[in-house]
Amino acid sequence: MLCRTWRAVAVALVVCVVGMVLAGCSPASSPRLVVTSFFTALQRGRYAAASALVENAGEAQFPSENDPASRMLKAYFSRLRYKVLSTEIDGSQATVHVRVTLPDLAGILVRLPAEGLFSALAGASGGQSPAAADAAVLRLFEGAFKDPKSPTVTTEIPIGLKKVGGKWLIVGDEWLAAALMGGAAEVLEKAFGTGP
Repeated sequence: MLCRTWRAVAVALVVCVVGMVLAGCSPASSPRLVVTSFFTALQRGRYAAASALVENAGEAQFPSENDPASRMLKAYFSRLRYKVLSTEIDGSQATVHVRVTLPDLAGILVRLPAEGLFSALAGASGGQSPAAADAAVLRLFEGAFKDPKSPTVTTEIPIGLKKVGGKWLIVGDEWLAAALMGGAAEVLEKAFGTGP
């Protein structure tokens, strides 16, 4: 009987310790872990999980598994590489500096075979449905993102976080958006005078 009691105590202690360790390692425990969890979720195609780590992300709509947009996004984010450079915490505010590498959207657009892109874009006027034309464009980009020879762009960005209800959340801003656009933000800034 005594042996059974000790086993029960040991099991309870193990459960408590594991629970405390997991709570200490949960994304809410540090800004660095939140940022790491965010980028890892994007790499794995877990967009809802990534969105849950961003303040005021709202009810984001994600493409279904078989949607060509979903396959394109998975190809794009499968090339995501990141490195946390530093973390600064000031009360309920934090900044995590990250180096992010993604496919270079502007560079890829320039390298896409012009005839393939134009025929895909013009497909709707040639009798193809708009949905079929959109799917053709998405397939072109998906193929480009999967190509290991496609250009990439690396940016270093500050990611702001704030503690809300005891949890650290990423503050979505133009820096994060620009980094996730793989260099396209720089093209937009040069062309239209907008950007981070």
